[in-house]
Amino acid sequence: MPEKKVVYLLSAMALLLAACGKTPRTDFRLLRFVDLLETKNIVSSPFATGAFDPSNPIYFFEKNRPITDMGSGGNPLGLKRKLAILGMDVNAIIAPPGSLYAFDVDLLENSVLEFGTGIVRGVNSENVRKMLAAGENNVLFLVRLEMSGRNKVIYQASIGLPPMTEERTAKLVPVRVPLPASGGKARISFATEGPAGAFSFWADPVVSRPGRKGRKIVLISVDTLRADHLGCYGYGKDTSPNSDALARDAALFVNTYAPSPWTLPSHVSLLTALSCFRHGVNLESATIDRSRPTLADILRSNGFYCAAVTGGGFVGAVFGFSKGFDLYTQSENSLIDSAAMTFAAAAKWIDENRDKDFFLFIHTYQPHGPYVPPPPYDTMFLDPDPLWTMIDVGNHIGGPKGVFKELPEKERRNIVGLYDGEIRSTDESLVGPLVAKLKSLKVYDETMIVLTSDHGEEFFEHGSWEHGHALYDESLKVPLIIKFPNSKFRGKRVEPFVRLIDVMPTVMDVYGIGDEGFDLDGRSLMPVLKGKEKKDRSALAYLAAGVLSSPIPEKMAITDGRSKIILNRPYGPEALGSFLFPPASYAEVEAFDLAADPRERTNIVSRKASLAGRLVAIMQELQTEGGKPSGEKAEIDAETKKKLRALGYIRCP
Repeated sequence: MPEKKVVYLLSAMALLLAACGKTPRTDFRLLRFVDLLETKNIVSSPFATGAFDPSNPIYFFEKNRPITDMGSGGNPLGLKRKLAILGMDVNAIIAPPGSLYAFDVDLLENSVLEFGTGIVRGVNSENVRKMLAAGENNVLFLVRLEMSGRNKVIYQASIGLPPMTEERTAKLVPVRVPLPASGGKARISFATEGPAGAFSFWADPVVSRPGRKGRKIVLISVDTLRADHLGCYGYGKDTSPNSDALARDAALFVNTYAPSPWTLPSHVSLLTALSCFRHGVNLESATIDRSRPTLADILRSNGFYCAAVTGGGFVGAVFGFSKGFDLYTQSENSLIDSAAMTFAAAAKWIDENRDKDFFLFIHTYQPHGPYVPPPPYDTMFLDPDPLWTMIDVGNHIGGPKGVFKELPEKERRNIVGLYDGEIRSTDESLVGPLVAKLKSLKVYDETMIVLTSDHGEEFFEHGSWEHGHALYDESLKVPLIIKFPNSKFRGKRVEPFVRLIDVMPTVMDVYGIGDEGFDLDGRSLMPVLKGKEKKDRSALAYLAAGVLSSPIPEKMAITDGRSKIILNRPYGPEALGSFLFPPASYAEVEAFDLAADPRERTNIVSRKASLAGRLVAIMQELQTEGGKPSGEKAEIDAETKKKLRALGYIRCP
């Protein structure tokens, strides 16, 4: 399979900027000054005068990088940056005191100017630190509006520098300023004054035109959620009343496959519509290639305001997930009741942005181990005499070395009951309140809601625990519930096999965004929904060797909805010796008849030798010619390591 080239489509904003002499309009109801900034807009800057060297990283604090979002245009003096502050990645224009940026715009009626004023302290330069220590303590932020012959300050605030400490500190103040209701041609300028060397910035300044009706997308990823543990997928326990209610108002895809049994590569596939073979982010050392368009990228360049509320960890911005997002937040808080905290943050953001066309990505680790469901969910699905009301399965079995330890049935039932409690807790504290919130704001009907997961969980069905060890259905079959605008396809159950990589092109299709030139592996699900495509789609899955230094060898799988082939690389002697208990005896090639054997118990590879050979050849070809990890390694910081340790991915200090 030959390499394909990624070709960017120019956004409406980029076309407007390229039109010499024309004044950009907010006809699409959203104008980003980050995208508009060109050399001509920089009236003054310490970087332009030579006071600061824009090529020297000491003049930028340590956690930032140039914006590469689609539609963001050029980056004069490197002033357009993604800043990692206060648990979020935010698009910003760097503006040390002495900066003045001016923009000519043509405002529509009843527009609103929104931005954040921010300061970071803790830059990588002793000289700058000394300047700050000896100078004033405040930065003055000024916004002027010139319109109809009048020149007035519409915002002015003096913000004190954060205290000087050994750690980096930051302040960020959100601001919303109504603009003249009549609209018209205007010049808006942003100025900062204060101590030389202060790291001040304007966070994502935008002009929006509020509207009651619009385009809204909410994508919810509930980490580690097995499809067969939800009521709408036939589970016998009442784990998901709110998700089930949503499914009744939506299309439910009965057979949806994730591309990987662990978080990082599966989410990259979800947000790029590429198989793991293509995107190449299969180890924790890799990041998303900056040249790859993401779902947020494409929606951003089509007038959507894009934000994310996530659990961080392997969905953290350090791996490139913030690409295309105006705001990408990640919580490093405790996993206990994290779904409720995720909902609170998401609800606040929706309140503040309900009048925009928006894309909101929500991710929670709540069902992920350790299983610590809050009351009353900690006992809701347990036997009368439970051994525990919380458990870290990884620690209980002895860490990664004990992943193949067989436990008594009473313990296994207890573990499954706690996992089910986590699902019910997430359903009650995130899914239900989120739907209720959208309805209370009267935006539910116009909102597209996608509820899914990145992978499942193993309960020793094939001889191992947790996830990231095998490619059986308990690890790969995930829920996919899509509530379309105005509840189109309400109550439809879709039986054909589909893939997580099909979500992104489906969203694009619903909003009339063509996929030509984007080189995607996934395909829109609309033909399946409309009955124009009845054939199952082939699903690929991949697990790289050495994830988090694990001795689990490489595995690949492919299914066409009827048969499934798994290729298991053999364990070496050293790998086998690293486990406390011997791994299950896996054949190098496994084949299953999914219709007759949905639990994947009987290996029929001898009866499917020709099919197995063909599918293995396809997998090997994809592995050889597919995507490779980007040249940039993920530098996992202390906060991310803390989160990964809480999730059980890191067992040692």
